[in-house]
Amino acid sequence: MALVLRPGQPSDAAGIASVHVRSWQVAYRGIVTQQQLDQMSIEERTERWESIFAMDESGEVPVISDKMVAEADGEVVGFACFGPDRDRLDEHERGEVWSIYVDSDSWGTGAGYALLLEAMAGLREQRCTRASLWVLEANERARAFYERQGWRPDGTLQEIDVFGEQVPEVRYEINLLR
Repeated sequence: MALVLRPGQPSDAAGIASVHVRSWQVAYRGIVTQQQLDQMSIEERTERWESIFAMDESGEVPVISDKMVAEADGEVVGFACFGPDRDRLDEHERGEVWSIYVDSDSWGTGAGYALLLEAMAGLREQRCTRASLWVLEANERARAFYERQGWRPDGTLQEIDVFGEQVPEVRYEINLLR
């Protein structure tokens, strides 16, 4: 599998949506309500991603985040979004990996690792010296992945609403200058 990383573009909305839904349905099994996972719609998620890209292109709002996709054999197999640290917008040296998802069929191929490295490089280009990301506390696979790459929990927890349930998240951080 030859992996290509490139900036995401509006024509990627359906591919990103498919990865988003499929990865949630596998990664969050047993963490959030199965019925809600089963009801996730690629079509609805595609509309949401089209809207996100439209906001970026309209120029009416600042770019929400940078978006990267991982492509294999012409198909989107993963994506990452990164930008300013949403919790500490006044601290310009801090960035955040807002999301990173890889289709479960592509887990273990290096796509997630490549996307994470690219997001970190993008944050360095934005002059960030530190970065954070949030991960569901019960998502042991993802937590182990981030920890293998040098990310560490900073002790901050929060509860987020996922399909009407409060689910705990852990914030991870890394020094981008290491």
